[in-house]
Amino acid sequence: YNAVLFVPIVSFVTEKDVSFKTALANPEIYHSAVHSKSFNYLTMTLWNLRGLLQAIAIIVICFVSNNYKSTSASGGYPSDWETLGITAFSAYLWVQAFTMMFELQSLNMYNLAAIWGMHVLTFVVLIGTNSWYAFNSLNGYWAVNQSMQQPQYWLCILLAAVVCILPVIAFKRLYSTYGSNEIDRLRELEYKA
Repeated sequence: YNAVLFVPIVSFVTEKDVSFKTALANPEIYHSAVHSKSFNYLTMTLWNLRGLLQAIAIIVICFVSNNYKSTSASGGYPSDWETLGITAFSAYLWVQAFTMMFELQSLNMYNLAAIWGMHVLTFVVLIGTNSWYAFNSLNGYWAVNQSMQQPQYWLCILLAAVVCILPVIAFKRLYSTYGSNEIDRLRELEYKA
């Protein structure tokens, strides 16, 4: 999975904040990069905090939507834990895909194909390993098939994606309105032109 995840991440290398022409006309925008104003310990801490909060939200939503009493230590079946794990993993995939999609400055067909194609491939492998008896120890009890047939599985994934992504979008919108930097202002001028 991590090798396949490399494909969407590589698409970020092709990202440009502003066009080449704008960059040449405004060399002062690179002063912040030289002084590590955008990519520093605070940025890394905020990214890690966002990841931690999203993980907590996914786990809480999955436990609540899968009726945590049936998966508690006092009862439940192993298939309940498998279903919970598949639901949490799927929710994580969706949150990851939307996060990557909203972090891109320019969304194009190549980025979308890389992001969502990787997730389609992951689901195909997941369903394949679930259906093939030799891989029964990886995700046993037909948990994938059972999970995907339940409406609460899809609602849980959708709810996790919305709860985890909406605050990020709201924060980015507030930041672009009240705390934008020179690159943001130049990018907006390019879009208006």
